[in-house]
Amino acid sequence: MKLENLTEKHLIKVMGLYEKHCGLGRDFANTMFQYPETVLQDLKKYGRGEYRVGSKWDMHSKIYFETDFEGNVVVRFNSNFDPRDRKGREYKTAEKAGEKFVESVTQYLNH
Repeated sequence: MKLENLTEKHLIKVMGLYEKHCGLGRDFANTMFQYPETVLQDLKKYGRGEYRVGSKWDMHSKIYFETDFEGNVVVRFNSNFDPRDRKGREYKTAEKAGEKFVESVTQYLNH
């Protein structure tokens, strides 16, 4: 999906997919649900955005919105684990869930 076609409705759907696959952080995710218009304005102004929304594994997990060279929206997930904690099962679970989230979002935005 091109950035100019992205709407608040799309952002809310993306966050619903995030919640489904990665869970939500305590306080951070409210911004995406309560103020999608602000997030959308930032994305359209700067072409990218990074939001610390937390996950069920770590409160510092992030979601990234970027645009590729053709102006398509690309969404990424960063579990943002401390490097000392990246060997455990929880980290591997978070990374796999993040991959599934990105696959779901990519499929949704490119349908």
